[in-house]
Amino acid sequence: MRYTFSKEIYSKKALLRASYTFTDEFYVHLSADEREFIVELSAKTSNNSIEYDEFKNEILSQTLKEQLETDTKDIRTLIMARALSSSLIDNSEGTAEIESIDESTDSIMKDWFEQNE
Repeated sequence: MRYTFSKEIYSKKALLRASYTFTDEFYVHLSADEREFIVELSAKTSNNSIEYDEFKNEILSQTLKEQLETDTKDIRTLIMARALSSSLIDNSEGTAEIESIDESTDSIMKDWFEQNE
């Protein structure tokens, strides 16, 4: 089975992800020309078959996931930065200082919000 996908619409990353989804039951060969990606699938066993529509849906799904990753990158970075920066405190000189870690059982078992409100 040989399929072609436009490079203008689909990315290489989405193509690789979609192809990987089918590697359990198919041998996958990928190539490209100047305008299209070329996907060739061969069944590992004689009773495996794939509908072209299944592969189209998977590459569309992977393209959407890639777009969502791009669209939400800034907010995910901000959330991660805020989460990691909560361990820093401001001292009176205006510089950040890492809190000392109290490893006693009493401090570990207390709610962070109760200790820091």
